[in-house]
Amino acid sequence: SWGCRRNNAAVPTLKRELNKIGYPLLSLDGDCVDDHNYMPGQFSTRIEGFLEMLRGRKATANLPQREVCEVGV
Repeated sequence: SWGCRRNNAAVPTLKRELNKIGYPLLSLDGDCVDDHNYMPGQFSTRIEGFLEMLRGRKATANLPQREVCEVGV
């Protein structure tokens, strides 16, 4: 979430509320003024993990409900 650090306090609440209704949120915190705190590898890893999770959700959404339940057993 680029922008005012004061606004970053809302991210956990926003993420929790969106997750309740089935919308995942990836928050990437960074300092747009000081690039010494920017770690491209860490951002890439987080984005890749998030995309993997979304692909997994899409794959299980296409299965009949019975099969989705059995996956967790």
